[in-house]
Amino acid sequence: MFRGRTGTPAGRDERTRGGVVADLTAQTGVDAVVACATDAFGDVDILINNAGMTAVSDSAASLNRGGGFLGHWHASLDRNLTTTFLMTRAVAGPMESSGYGRIVNVSSVSGPVAAYPGDTAYHAAKAGIVGLTRSMAIDLAAAGVTVNAVAPGWIDTASASERERRMGKAAPVGRSGTAAEVAYVIAFLAGEGASYISGQLITIDGANSIAEERGR
Repeated sequence: MFRGRTGTPAGRDERTRGGVVADLTAQTGVDAVVACATDAFGDVDILINNAGMTAVSDSAASLNRGGGFLGHWHASLDRNLTTTFLMTRAVAGPMESSGYGRIVNVSSVSGPVAAYPGDTAYHAAKAGIVGLTRSMAIDLAAAGVTVNAVAPGWIDTASASERERRMGKAAPVGRSGTAAEVAYVIAFLAGEGASYISGQLITIDGANSIAEERGR
């Protein structure tokens, strides 16, 4: 996601603010997205790295001793970590030049904070996003660019399974989170008021990851 603080460039019609479909695991896809945003807004001062997903098939367990496990490992890291790196790399230079930028990476509770069985690669990728966030936060701090990450827990989206919704109900707050609740935190971190927050991971999971008593 991009937003240009300077608004639409002179002569640009509001209708030019469209989107682009691109494979963000490839540099050509990243370049296409940045070009679209720059053409529509004139500059890029906010990036939300939200591309990625967990396993999409039963054969996705990356410790599977059978064939295909290494392909899954690389595909999952590319889908969840390389996309974040490539997009961040693409906008870091222009943000440094302008002296302003907000980068928010969507990690997960799974990997940095907790884990579930069956998808080692996803957990490794999401944990890697936190390391990337902290490294880039240091590298870009002097230029006025902040880099933070959020770690959603069980979030009830259109793709959530019934099992995931049951897990959400077991959280201390008694329900799954909503996409809007995650978006509110991202919007804060992307705002000018968050100028002294950088390199941080904010967990959004209804206290689920800190609940010690689970045997009731």
